[in-house]
Amino acid sequence: MPVEEAPPKAPWMSEEKYQKLYGHLLKKETKPEGNNDTVIEQDKDEENEEDDEAIVTAHQLKEKKNEKLLHQEDVFNDFLKSTSTNENKVNKNPQSSNESLYERNKKLYLQKQLEKEKKNQLDKVISGKTNVDNVVIDHYNQRTEISKHNNRHLSPIIKLKNFNNIIKYILISKYTPQYAVVLELACGKGGDLIKYGRNNISQWIGLDISDQSVQEAKRRFLYLQRKENLRYQTILGQGDCFGQSLGPIVMNLPDCRFPCDLVSIQFALHYAFETEQKARRTIMNVSKSLKIGGKFIGTIPDSEFLRFKLKKFPKDYDKPIKWGNSVYKVKFESNEFLKNNYEWDNPFGQLYTFYLADAINNVPEYVIPFETLRSICDDYGLNLMMKKSFTQFFADEFPKFKNNLSTNQLNGIIRDDGKYGITGDEKEASAFFYCVFCFEKVRNVDIN
Repeated sequence: MPVEEAPPKAPWMSEEKYQKLYGHLLKKETKPEGNNDTVIEQDKDEENEEDDEAIVTAHQLKEKKNEKLLHQEDVFNDFLKSTSTNENKVNKNPQSSNESLYERNKKLYLQKQLEKEKKNQLDKVISGKTNVDNVVIDHYNQRTEISKHNNRHLSPIIKLKNFNNIIKYILISKYTPQYAVVLELACGKGGDLIKYGRNNISQWIGLDISDQSVQEAKRRFLYLQRKENLRYQTILGQGDCFGQSLGPIVMNLPDCRFPCDLVSIQFALHYAFETEQKARRTIMNVSKSLKIGGKFIGTIPDSEFLRFKLKKFPKDYDKPIKWGNSVYKVKFESNEFLKNNYEWDNPFGQLYTFYLADAINNVPEYVIPFETLRSICDDYGLNLMMKKSFTQFFADEFPKFKNNLSTNQLNGIIRDDGKYGITGDEKEASAFFYCVFCFEKVRNVDIN
């Protein structure tokens, strides 16, 4: 009979616990036949081979990281399977408390590893050693994978998500003409595909920096095309919409019908305000993509709300500035705003981290001082038509569009008092935190 071997020791497990559970198996393990020195030399040769293969390109780095995580997951699964089997022989209870404890410890360990990695990434962003784009790509790739296995209706912020979707639906409906050609920058997983379908557009071009989000958007469109009978043409591409010209991205998308009637950036423009060069490149991309009379719409964190919150701290406050509630959290590492008489010394690169339950896990974002955005848009031939907080926009526009909303959309934003809207902690994290805007292209600008 083959000798039963002990499973590998889980990283979070103490040596004492491991010996207690598997000491009897460790004692049974036999030494390999032949010369031990030969075995050791072979092991060293294998390690050297692994070292030689390590990291030649970023792609290989990613593959090696994924293999490591998969191996770690296998170790945990084998460990849990073995321990639960051994314990069940004693407890004779397949749902023992010990088994659930191991499951919790596994999840806790993996979560801590992820948080540690995110903190390291954030430290590099703050110190200028890496670009925020790398963190954003990792975050949204992970969110895409998580969303495949989660039920949206079970989200703890489902009311907030429903409210945000109503805001976007009204904004899109208000400014999207019939048979429009729409360009959505930072399109994510294509969450607004149905909204555009209900507004009878002719073409939707979606671009995003996350390759996994683009693939998920393609899958979603094919599904919705059958379920919702979406009839417009969809074109998807992957690339940096903010830091680089759109030319190289759309070069391989010959069916795009530029210039467009509408450009949309939803909950993403704040990443462009890392630097002035990046912000200007973004607005240049918008302007070059629009025809005269075309509209530029978006949803962004409201800089006036951020000012309101920051001004609650005394000028001599010398710790990282943070606030939030059960739904969201904001943290500014720097307190320069306070020292500079409650003003930003530079409208670009004002970094904070943002947490939103079941959506955003302490991802770095940048303040968009709205007057700076308006000024840049003016430089590229875009005039401001409208800017309102979510609260004001909903109050002004919801009565006009209520009859156009589906029963499910309306039921999703019914408050406890029977009225429509959002309340409690979710209200501050959405209705107060964000604003909507619309610019119109009124002139062409000589752009090199």
